[in-house]
Amino acid sequence: MVNLNRFDLAMLKPFMPDTTQASGIFSGKADVSWDTTKEGLPQGNVTLSGRNVKVTQTVNDAPLPVAFETLNLSADLHNNRAELGWLIRLTNNGQFDGKVQVSDPQGRRNLGGNVNMRNVNLAMVNPIFSRGEKAAGMLNARLRLGGDVQSPQLFGQLQLSALDIDGNFMPFEMQPSQLTMNFSGTRSTLAGIVRTQQGQINLNGNADWSQIDNWRARVTAKGSRVRITVPRWCVWMSRRMSSLMRHLRCLRWMGV
Repeated sequence: MVNLNRFDLAMLKPFMPDTTQASGIFSGKADVSWDTTKEGLPQGNVTLSGRNVKVTQTVNDAPLPVAFETLNLSADLHNNRAELGWLIRLTNNGQFDGKVQVSDPQGRRNLGGNVNMRNVNLAMVNPIFSRGEKAAGMLNARLRLGGDVQSPQLFGQLQLSALDIDGNFMPFEMQPSQLTMNFSGTRSTLAGIVRTQQGQINLNGNADWSQIDNWRARVTAKGSRVRITVPRWCVWMSRRMSSLMRHLRCLRWMGV
């Protein structure tokens, strides 16, 4: 068994790009054995636990700090099954947790496990926005893995609620909106409502990755007198349009 005591992430600075900074302490242990008289993979487990971990990534010349209240990682390999687990709690924010299993990793490589996101506030990305721009919204997901590595399957639901993005890059003034994705194996559906001051856009879509090399996705939108402002253009959406920028009811040149 090997113990890792108080590994300071600052020691990794020479190996990280200038746009990434990390601080905090990791502790953990590894217990791995390999029977050279038998075929197959080694047996063992590794656990890591972080304390006061903070990572700052520079995005568009602005620092994006992410602080972790809890950061636990584990890996296990026993009885011809590999498993990776994690519990990540963000400081003053939500958490990510889950486990991914691969059975018969040298053969069929069947997938199992779950992926959860709980009350993750999108406001965490606001530091990279320009003055006067912001993002808000809550991300939740309960997903389950299936299939195998060659044909992965996903089950469950992902939700974005109270989604509100304000920025000069937005073609309309957004009001709190919601988006839901449901997964059923190798297919998914999307449904959402994007609200604006003038009206709302109803989103619907679906995707299919049953043929991983020939996947497809489709999204349609229907709006009711929603005004979209694009640089030097003004667009009014028809009630029955089937694509966000198609079947326009009015297209007016501005500033000429």
